[in-house]
Amino acid sequence: MNSSVSAISKAFNFKEVEDGEGDWLRVWDGLSNKNGMDATDIRSVKYYSDGRVLNATLWLSSLDELNTSKYNINTIVYGMLIDSDLDKNTGKDGIDFLVEVKWSNITKTWTEEINEVSTNGYTNLISAPVSNNESYIKNGHVVNLSVNLSKISYPEKYRVFFYAYNSNKEKGAPWTVDLVRWVYVPPPEFRLITDDTVINTTQHNKKILEIRVGTNSGLEPKLKFEQQHHYKFLKTAFEPDILNMTDDDKTELTISTNSSDVRKTTIPIKATISFPIQFLDAHSVIRTNETQDVTKYRIISQNSLADPLNLQLRISGDPPTWAPLAEIWNGLGGFFSFIYTPIAAIATGLIGWYMGKNPDKLQRINPRRKKDHNTKGAN
Repeated sequence: MNSSVSAISKAFNFKEVEDGEGDWLRVWDGLSNKNGMDATDIRSVKYYSDGRVLNATLWLSSLDELNTSKYNINTIVYGMLIDSDLDKNTGKDGIDFLVEVKWSNITKTWTEEINEVSTNGYTNLISAPVSNNESYIKNGHVVNLSVNLSKISYPEKYRVFFYAYNSNKEKGAPWTVDLVRWVYVPPPEFRLITDDTVINTTQHNKKILEIRVGTNSGLEPKLKFEQQHHYKFLKTAFEPDILNMTDDDKTELTISTNSSDVRKTTIPIKATISFPIQFLDAHSVIRTNETQDVTKYRIISQNSLADPLNLQLRISGDPPTWAPLAEIWNGLGGFFSFIYTPIAAIATGLIGWYMGKNPDKLQRINPRRKKDHNTKGAN
């Protein structure tokens, strides 16, 4: 019982990835095309998993064309490619499994199947096609996809690619595919780490702070650092400002100020995450002889793969520990000066008055001076 529970994949709550409107690609050459079917125009995908089943909801512009298309199109396909081990050396371009739901305009039925994919692109049916008249669609805009993760050995970490396309039965009909992009399961997490978010610095002083990037995803994106709000009296510089995590996982932030009062200043730091351009073989999506001349579709990963990272740094502007002591000493010095001056003046006045009244006292106080004077006169 315990081994069964521990074997399931990691569960996660709803995530959603957006896709552009009318951003189809032509099947035969992979070029952009604005003429496609609304029923294959994916606007967003919402997905989640309880660890046993991966569920995905494809939100489309409209599904009216499933039954009322002006073109003679036999089949519309909704699918997801699964890289079950994050290894590009297994399967076709890293794709290990293919899950598809197909709508037939001839039989008016849905068919669902799961295929294993080999390195050379061959497929092996591991789940017998299920055909039925039950609708996979909802409210005219939604197609539901799901896969029992036991069919793909409950992967610990995996990624999924969503797509939709239609067959081209009639000449002049659009033959296009809409590709969303890879999403990672569980969703990747990144964070900015620094030893101390409170910075003590003073005027005309520079402070260098190390900012590290932490993640448990195993992914190596690029991060672009920037200060979100700028102040005239504060200068910041990142080295490097674009961090390639394949080489390093940290940057250095130098902070300098020309203000004598920088207390309670907050510096919000933002890091935008981007991933390298990825390529996907068209045969991995559409398995037909008519795509023999197609080599690769160019797929650019979006920054929304992970939310921008934020870090709040606060400048205290507190002086060094010796400065308060100096201030106290200076204060005491002023106090002593204030007390000493009038006392010295009073004491001098009293001594002068006393000596004026008692000149003989002065002679007795300094008899040596009188003796020296007499000696000089004798010589």
